[in-house]
Amino acid sequence: MALILPAYAKLNLTLDVTGRRPDGYHEIDSVMQTISLHDLVWVERTDCRVFEVVGTPIDGENLVLKAARELEGRVSRNLPFTLRLFKRIPMGAGLGGGSADAAAFLRAANLLYDLKLEMAELTEIATAVGQDVPFFLSGGTARATGLGSTIEPLLPFPASWRFLVVCPPVAISTRSVYAAVDGTEPTAHRTPALVRALANENAIEFGNDLEGTSRRLFAAHGGGVLCRFSEPPRCGEGAGHGPASWTSCLALSSRPRRILMRARFGARAMAALWAGKLTAGLSRGLRRGGGTTLPGDVSRWVDPRILTTLTRSLDQGAVVVTGTNGKTTTAALLRHILEAQGRRTVANQAGANLIFGVTAAMVNRASWSGGLDANVGLFEIDEASLPRLVQEIAPGTIIVTNLFRDQLDRYGELETTAAHIRRALVKGPEGVTAVLNADDPMVAALGDGLPRVVYAGLDDPSLLQPELSHGADAKFCPRCGSAFKFEGVYFGHVGHYHCPRGDFARPSPDVRASSVAIEGMERMRLRISDGAQEAGVDVPLSGLYNAYNVVLAVAAAQAMGVSIASSAAALRNFTPAFGRMEHTVVDGRPAVLLLAKNPTGFNEVLRTAIRFGKARSFLIALNDRIADGRDVSWIWDVDFEQLKDVAGHIVVSGDRALDLRVRLKYAEIPAERIEIVSDWRLALQRASEATGDGQTLFVLPTYTAMLELRAVLTRDGALQPYWKGRPVDAKP
Repeated sequence: MALILPAYAKLNLTLDVTGRRPDGYHEIDSVMQTISLHDLVWVERTDCRVFEVVGTPIDGENLVLKAARELEGRVSRNLPFTLRLFKRIPMGAGLGGGSADAAAFLRAANLLYDLKLEMAELTEIATAVGQDVPFFLSGGTARATGLGSTIEPLLPFPASWRFLVVCPPVAISTRSVYAAVDGTEPTAHRTPALVRALANENAIEFGNDLEGTSRRLFAAHGGGVLCRFSEPPRCGEGAGHGPASWTSCLALSSRPRRILMRARFGARAMAALWAGKLTAGLSRGLRRGGGTTLPGDVSRWVDPRILTTLTRSLDQGAVVVTGTNGKTTTAALLRHILEAQGRRTVANQAGANLIFGVTAAMVNRASWSGGLDANVGLFEIDEASLPRLVQEIAPGTIIVTNLFRDQLDRYGELETTAAHIRRALVKGPEGVTAVLNADDPMVAALGDGLPRVVYAGLDDPSLLQPELSHGADAKFCPRCGSAFKFEGVYFGHVGHYHCPRGDFARPSPDVRASSVAIEGMERMRLRISDGAQEAGVDVPLSGLYNAYNVVLAVAAAQAMGVSIASSAAALRNFTPAFGRMEHTVVDGRPAVLLLAKNPTGFNEVLRTAIRFGKARSFLIALNDRIADGRDVSWIWDVDFEQLKDVAGHIVVSGDRALDLRVRLKYAEIPAERIEIVSDWRLALQRASEATGDGQTLFVLPTYTAMLELRAVLTRDGALQPYWKGRPVDAKP
C-alpha cells in the first residue's frame, strides 16, 4: 500500500521576534499560511528503506529522514519504507519545504503502519524534528508562538485572495538569519494586529522583523515579492517579509474599518444597500453574471455591517447549513419545508456561500428602502467562513452535514476545518441549536458540551457496508486516538461506530431515517421518526447521500416547530437544487447533472449513477479554479475503477482534462472509450451523440465546470439561470 500526500509550502505573513532565550534561540509571534505550491511525498510500506529525491537536490540533512528517526524512537520499532520526494518548493526561501515534507511523512507513516498516534503525540515528534513542523500537520491559517511550535488556528483568508511569490536566485538559511539578529531593532508587533484584522476585516499589513537582517546579510541581492494579485502596482513600496530575503508589499483590505451603527438603518447602510443593488442590476444587465457575489462585496465596502443590519429585520431569525457535501441540497430541502408552512425565506440559493454571497443574497432581496419581504434567513455557508458569519448573523440553528477532505490547499487538514466549526458553535449566540450528523464521527464530536444538540442519522442495517472505503477520513476516536470499530458504513466514514475503549460512540439519533428505498434516479422513499411521531417521506431525489440531506432538513425543521408529517407532505413536490441531480435534455437526450467536487462525493455520485441510473454514457469535467481548489490530486482517491465495466463512452473536459484522462487510464478504462473535448458546447454534443436510445447522459462536473456547462444549457433553453432557482421543464 502506498500513499501520496501533498506537502504545502507556507508564508510567514507576519513574523515578530519577541525575545532571545538564554540558550540562544529566538521566540517569535507569527501568522503562517499554507499556499498551493507543494511538494509530493510518495510513501510505501516495504521491507527495506529506499529514499529518492526527484527535482531540486537537498543540501544538508533531510528532515524527512530525521522525522523517520524520531518516529521510530517514539514507537520503538523499525519502520522500513520506500519514499520518493518530488521537490518543487525552492530551497532556502523561507517557504518551509523541508518541514512540510517531514509533516507529510509523519501523517503518512501514522496511517501506513497503523500507529494510532494522536495529534498531540505527532506534534511532540514534529517539534523534535523542527520548530515549524507542527504547523504543517494541520496547515491552513495559524498563529505560531514561542519557538514557532505552539500553534493556534485562525480564521482563514478569503478564498478570493491571491499571493504572488517571486523567488530570487538567492538561498538563505533560516539559521544564519537568526544568528545575525542583534536585537537592536524593536519588533513591529504586526502579528497581534493581523490576528485582529482577520477577525474584524480591517486593513491588513504584512511584514517580518527579519527583513533588516536579511538585507544586511545579502545587500547585493534583490528581494522577492509577496503581494495580493489585486494590487500588483504597490509591490515596490512594501516592507520586508520572510527569513529568505523576501520583500512584501503593503496589502490593504478593500473594506474600511467597521463602525457602530447609530440607527437601525442609517445613511451609511442605505448607501451600501443602493450600491449593492445597482451593482446587481449592472451585472445582470451586462450579462456578466447573476449578481450573486459582487453586490455583496460592494455593499460591504461601503458598510461592513450591512449584513448584520439586514438580518436583524428577520423576526424568525436565521438558519445556516455548513459541511463539506450536501449544503445546497439540505438548505433547499429546508427552505421548501418552511415555505410550505407559510414562512417567507431569504436564501443564497445560487450557492454563493462565502461572506460576499450571503450579503449579496440579503441585498438583492431587500427593497430599495431597506424592507425585507421575508421573516427567516436560510444560508448555506462555507466551512471556513462559518465563525465570522455566525458572529454577523447570529443564527438560531446551525446544521452540520458532514466533513470530508476538500480543498486541502485552502482549508488544511480536516481537524482544522472541524476546529473552525467548533469555534462557531461554542461562540455562537445563546440558545443556538446545533443539528448534527450522528453518523459522521467528526461531526458528532462537535456536539460535546453544547447545550442544545439534535442528532440525526440513518438506521437501516440493510444498507450498511462491512468495510471502510480506502478514502475514509475519520477513523480514530477524537478523545483517545484509538481506531474506531465500525459495525458498518453507508459511505466514506459515515456509519455506525464506537471506540473500543469506550471513550466515544455514535450518539443515538434524535431524528432517524429507516427503510430507505431508492427508485432509480427519480425518487427515494424513507421513513423518518423521532420516537414519538413517524412519517413516510417520498422525495424526488436519489442516492444514499441525499437520504442524509433529507433527515437533517427534517430534523432542523422539527427544531423550528414543524412536525415530521408536515415536512413529509411538503417534500413530495420538491425540486432539486441547480446542478444537484438536476434533470435536463441535451440535444434530445435525457441528462442528469451531478455536482462532484471531492473524493467521497464523487464516489457516491458514481455509485448512484451506476447502480440506480444504469449509467453508460458520461461527461466528466474537471476544473482547478478558486471555487474548485487548485490541487486536483484528489482525483486519485476517486474510485473511477467503477466505470471500467459499465461505461460505454466517456467525454472528459475542463481545465484539467488531461489529468483526468491519465487517471481514467490507470482505472484500466480502454483509451478508445475516452474522448477529450475542450469546448463545452461540443463536449455536450459529443456526449449526447454517444448516448444510446433509452439511455441517460450523466454529466459529472466540478463546481466551476458545472456553472459553465449550465451556462451553455441555459443559452440553449434547457435550463434557467442558476440564480433564478427554478429549472424549466426538463422532460424530453
